[in-house]
Amino acid sequence: QCDWSSDVCSSDLAILSGVERLSALISEIRNLSVAASQRFAVQREQIAVSQLIESIVRAFSRNAADRSIALTQAVTTDAVAVEADEDLLSLALSHLVSNALAYTPDGGRIHLKAFKSGGLIHFEGRDSGVGISPEHHGLIFEKFYRLDDAPFGEGDRVRRIGLGLGLPTVQAILEAHGSSCKVESAPGQGSVFWFALPAGATTGTRGPNQ
Repeated sequence: QCDWSSDVCSSDLAILSGVERLSALISEIRNLSVAASQRFAVQREQIAVSQLIESIVRAFSRNAADRSIALTQAVTTDAVAVEADEDLLSLALSHLVSNALAYTPDGGRIHLKAFKSGGLIHFEGRDSGVGISPEHHGLIFEKFYRLDDAPFGEGDRVRRIGLGLGLPTVQAILEAHGSSCKVESAPGQGSVFWFALPAGATTGTRGPNQ
């Protein structure tokens, strides 16, 4: 709660809004360089799945808590390791959670999980957001495409400032790994994004940034 005059409070909020916008645009500039790249120097390694998921959830827990969004996680016991580029995979998962936060109203739910099936580690992000019409499912992975018609208020529009490069970046990263991101969604029913990568060895794995 602000203790100063209403004019000062309004000025302070305007500054914070400007900082949020600038921060988002700086992030999108980074996304542009990734999404525009035709090649990646993918350095595959054995990554501990549970530690990876925990690190992603921990990174966004404050933002989710500030908006009363339940951000949860689940990793099956057999999903021990995944073979991928640690930095790129972390970036892809971060974009999926960030996108879910952008389109999930306050008080909603976001669930990130990983499980093993058929020699692959499946990653899934599920949210209770506004959902996406089927005609947009293919378009959201194109550069600069943004869903601007979601029924949010002014504060939520601030959170969605950007160039529309988050999901294209995710897709570019996964394609470099020989995979792709899929989506299942409908208006008012939330969204599910998922992809799969080769399972790694059960020994000799390491957590993010170790």
